[in-house]
This record gives sequence, C-alpha cells and structure tokens, in this order.
Amino acid sequence: MAGIVVGLAIFAGGSDDTSEEAPSAFSPTTPDDFAIDALARRSIEVLPAGQWPSLYDAFTQEFQARCPREEFVAGGERNAIELGAQLQLLGYKRLEDVAYNGDSATAVIVGELRGQSEYRTGSAFQRVEGAWKLAPADATEGCAAFNRLSDGRATPPAP
Repeated sequence: MAGIVVGLAIFAGGSDDTSEEAPSAFSPTTPDDFAIDALARRSIEVLPAGQWPSLYDAFTQEFQARCPREEFVAGGERNAIELGAQLQLLGYKRLEDVAYNGDSATAVIVGELRGQSEYRTGSAFQRVEGAWKLAPADATEGCAAFNRLSDGRATPPAP
C-alpha cells in the first residue's frame, strides 16, 4: 500500500492535519477551477491507466529541475508494482479547500482505494504562461510533490 500515496504524487512526509474543521467542499465554476480539478484528477488517474510518464509534463519547470524524468517515471513504475491488484481501485474523489493567490493555488486532493479507504494530499498549482501546472507543495524536496494529510477518516500509507 505504500505506493498509493507516492503513486498519486510523489510525497513528502508532510504534516498531519489534526483540525476538527469540516473540509470546504469544492465545486468548479470558473475555467481556473475546472483546470485545477482536471490536474488533480489526472494526478491520480494516470497511474492505474498506465500513463504515469505523461504526468511529468503537467508539472512546473521548478519541479522538473529537482526531479529528473527518469526518476519520476521509475517512481511511478515502482508504485504500480507495489499496488498490485489494488492499482485498479485507485481513484479520484474530489478537491477540498481550494485557495487562490494570484497565479498560485493550493488544494487538498481526496483520492480513494474504491471500497477500502479514502486519503487526502496537500497540493499546489501554478499558472505558467496562462496554463495551470502542478507545482511542488510547500516543504517538499526532490521528486516529492505532494504532502500527506490525515484527518481521521483514513490515513494514507507512508511512502
């Protein structure tokens, strides 16, 4: 199961979210909202579809500079193998807590292993030349791009 979190997006250890506040539901209404939602969905769905290498181009140059394509692809391949039969259960559920700050945005991506558990990841996005890209979340390094979050509903496996 360790690959679930890494397979979605290579993770940093991140911090645990222990607040009791209910997450803010997100319903896309603007072109920016739809673009970010599509990136979040894609960040999960490429692994079970066998299209993990194609996600690399959806990241900012900042991320690509610290994570060579070969390392990124190898990480996805390892995670797909680790997930085994569970790979096809991996799915996107929704976005929560989307916050814009100019050409940057943050959000919580909620994914699931269908019929088993739900997990949450902290994510970042950056508008580059008019198009939204995945960006490394705060406090991540190397090929880590997202932060693992816990909220009591389900705790994602450690990378």
